[in-house]
Amino acid sequence: MDKATHAANPNFRHIAACCALNSFATLKKEETADGSGYKMTGSSTEGALKCFSAKLARYDAKYGFEKTPLDYMTAIEAEVGEVALFEFSSERKTMSRVVTNYEGNNKNTVFLKGASDRVLMKCNKISCNGKSQNLSEADRNTIKDQLTAKERLGLRVLGIAYAPDGGNMKHLTSANASAEAADMNKYDELESNCTFLGFVAIKDPPRDNVDIAI
Repeated sequence: MDKATHAANPNFRHIAACCALNSFATLKKEETADGSGYKMTGSSTEGALKCFSAKLARYDAKYGFEKTPLDYMTAIEAEVGEVALFEFSSERKTMSRVVTNYEGNNKNTVFLKGASDRVLMKCNKISCNGKSQNLSEADRNTIKDQLTAKERLGLRVLGIAYAPDGGNMKHLTSANASAEAADMNKYDELESNCTFLGFVAIKDPPRDNVDIAI
């Protein structure tokens, strides 16, 4: 990755924003017992995505955080306004956050992440180097093949998507979001009509003593 590669594909910026904003994890620099110099709170998966977003932001000329990538977290949070957050559930296996003012857009933007197959199901478009187009059946099959190939390597694969036009949540406001979030049966429909951005594959080694459990 370099700045030219990053600049040539707007998807990198949107993926970084999704991983940073649509998360409960925190990542900050401080002295730690393991000597890493960074402290993470939250799930290890969300922490890994947050770290990934900071690494992507190093190459984003808009922010200039090449030497202080964690400053991206503060900057992107300050850039947007909170509308709604639909927490992850083991049933639907996705999580989404709705914000305003992302990249100057005063309308709602939805950021969606989760199990790759579930995220793909909720998309009707795909962003190819920043250009949105309809997600064809051939596109779906190609993406599914890529996801399967990564999963066969033992990687945890998460799908990343967004809806810059608000998707099925363009009507949400901070005033009505709580009422909408009260019915979890609506979540799948609300999170639909998104644009697929890509996927992140995370190394997920077996836990200690897993051989004994097996």
